Amino acid sequence: MSTNDNVRKLKSVFPEVVIKGEVNLEKLKELLGKTSYNDSYGLNWRGKEEAYKNAFSDTKCLLKLCKNSGYQENKTNNIFIKD
Repeated sequence: MSTNDNVRKLKSVFPEVVIKGEVNLEKLKELLGKTSYNDSYGLNWRGKEEAYKNAFSDTKCLLKLCKNSGYQENKTNNIFIKD
């Protein structure tokens, strides 16, 4: 098994740890609970590590357009993204 195969497998499970084809080991450790999440600028709060993990988890939710409830809907050029 090649290194590229391993990186692809890791990316399929933890996409946030692979950046430009390189594995960020610190992010991987954080996700595995081996280290605590720590920003260099010191913004901390209770539940930050869990929030960071949840930010990259899958969701079953879908955003739906509410017709005639927006401001100038026909002029905004907003798009609807569906995965």
